[in-house]
Amino acid sequence: MPDAVKKPIPRPSPESAPYWQAAREHRLEIQHCDGCGQFWFPPSQSCPHCLASDFTWTPVPGRGKIFSFVTYHR
Repeated sequence: MPDAVKKPIPRPSPESAPYWQAAREHRLEIQHCDGCGQFWFPPSQSCPHCLASDFTWTPVPGRGKIFSFVTYHR
């Protein structure tokens, strides 16, 4: 039997660590702005809609599988 292919694993940034922690626990959580009430993804330090820095990681409904990921370089 051939050796299994080693897949890369994500390296969470400080902004995305809560997302990946929730994923490990089979939950989907994304950021929700406490100022304007908008959700957004990918994770960032402030709301891309109103630029507020007050947000809450919020569970959202849904089912799925993570097949891939990207690393954002800013």
